[in-house]
Formats: sequence, structure tokens, C-alpha cells
Amino acid sequence: MNEIIDILMRRDGMDYNSAYQLVSDVQDEIRDVIIDNEAFKAYDMVVDILQNELGLEPDYLDAFVL
Repeated sequence: MNEIIDILMRRDGMDYNSAYQLVSDVQDEIRDVIIDNEAFKAYDMVVDILQNELGLEPDYLDAFVL
């Protein structure tokens, strides 16, 4: 998660607390999607969340689900 926070701070000029809160909120959203959906549907939804909320590619999915 620190890697994602660092990216947001560097790329978007966010302070640590704002970046941490955003990542925490997105992690909660991802957890809810995974719990509430079938695997193939959840994957697509999680990828959309990463792209829309954080502007990140699916490569960063591991940081949230491992």
C-alpha cells in the first residue's frame, strides 16, 4: 500500500494523510466488491475502481488483494 500512497503523493501532489485516506477508502470499496460478486465480475469491477478512483492500471491490483 505504501507504493500506492507514494505514487499518489508524487503524481498528484497529495499529502500523506489524503493519499492514505483515499487508498483506505478504495481498499474498502474493493473488499466490498469482492465479497458481494462472483470472481469474473468482481475482477472487472475492481479494475474499474483502480482506474477511476486512483488512475492506476490493473498491475497494481496485487497491492489491494494480497
